[in-house]
Amino acid sequence: EQVPKELHALADRYWLHWHGAPGGYSGVALLLEKATFPEEPVFEIPALDFETRVALARTSRGTLAVVYLPNGGKDYAAKIRFLEALGPWVEEESAKGPFLLAGDMNVTRAAIDVHPSQQDESAMAQRPEERALFEAALARGGLTDLTRVKHPTDDRFFTWWPFWKGA
Repeated sequence: EQVPKELHALADRYWLHWHGAPGGYSGVALLLEKATFPEEPVFEIPALDFETRVALARTSRGTLAVVYLPNGGKDYAAKIRFLEALGPWVEEESAKGPFLLAGDMNVTRAAIDVHPSQQDESAMAQRPEERALFEAALARGGLTDLTRVKHPTDDRFFTWWPFWKGA
């Protein structure tokens, strides 16, 4: 009931899946264009999910997953637990066939992903422990960061920005 009517109106062109909780602060959505995915996908909430942060769609072309990784500011230990669980889950899902992982990861892979004025390895989303766990998860699934494939050295193409700093 929190999803705007305008988004529900997209149902004629998209397969829609909303995963959230009333009064919650997290949630994810998957919208798959019917022209690209003509067969209705199977939407699932994997066991990895907590706080309505993960959803996936199984299609004839592969599996697409969206993740809203915890920021860690309120509960850093929960973020680390999530990152530790992410690796085995990514490995399991990618072993089933083509797998795309997208979403708000709340981890920067490298300094190039952060504006120089915001680079700080002690800051949330930039800590070496977070980066190592995220890299391990990608490696376990044999995943590739498509942003850096397309923009490998563009130091003006940031994948993370601290909106709460008024930036």
